[in-house]
Amino acid sequence: MMEISLSRQQFEALLRVVYLGDWMVNAIRVAGSYIPEFEDLEQFLLSLGHRSGFDDVVEFEPVLSQFFLK
Repeated sequence: MMEISLSRQQFEALLRVVYLGDWMVNAIRVAGSYIPEFEDLEQFLLSLGHRSGFDDVVEFEPVLSQFFLK
């Protein structure tokens, strides 16, 4: 396990970078062939943001059971 300290701005930037990285890797793939390693990391970080009070940045979609950037 690793611990890092980030400011709110740095964490928001990290969320955007991870979102864009996942999009770049998986945008050309059809549903079902996405690389789960990237999706899983994105969901983990978005859920961490949601639990940490970043409600203005992250939202949870209960129908899809996924987190998204606003």
